Amino acid sequence: MTTIAAAAAVLQQEFGAEGMKLQKILYYAQAAALVQRGLPLFSEEFQAWRHGPVNRDIWDGQVMPAPLPAADVELLRATWAKYGHLTAYELSDLSHEDAPWKDTRGDLPAGANCDRIISQEAMQAFYLGRELAKGPDGKWVHVPPTAAQWARAKAQLVIHRQARQGTLRGVDRRTFIDQQVIATQRLEGLAVSLPGMHG
Repeated sequence: MTTIAAAAAVLQQEFGAEGMKLQKILYYAQAAALVQRGLPLFSEEFQAWRHGPVNRDIWDGQVMPAPLPAADVELLRATWAKYGHLTAYELSDLSHEDAPWKDTRGDLPAGANCDRIISQEAMQAFYLGRELAKGPDGKWVHVPPTAAQWARAKAQLVIHRQARQGTLRGVDRRTFIDQQVIATQRLEGLAVSLPGMHG
């Protein structure tokens, strides 16, 4: 598995990411791995510090270049493409609007120190199907998914699990995704709808 120190080194070398911005990009890369693959990118955890999620090892300067799988490098690049245009403070504000950080801190005052761990389960549940967008006030937010977006994202997780377990057994990926979307929508009590379907 990729280490957070090696992931940080890629972001520093390719994009010059440092400090608070580096922390937040790593956090959102971890979230992307959890919602796209159903597995973390690295095992290291984030704490709910007052300026958003922080990994203590990276805070302490433990960045170490090491070979990474190509898929992990691509995930880091995709995360940078999505979030890299935001400033460190915009990323911090964004993370403050997200439930994993807020819920982990609970009722602590805004400026209070906090070393509570943000759970991977909370990250996966919150970010699944969400998109980055500007809110009416001009601030960046993670927009809640529509029922169909959420179901499709959930189906993608099933695809990855099935692929890891080797249980797709020749089923066409598109057919399988559509089957999983329908099954997920029914499970959640949602109206079944797929692109191209007519009521």
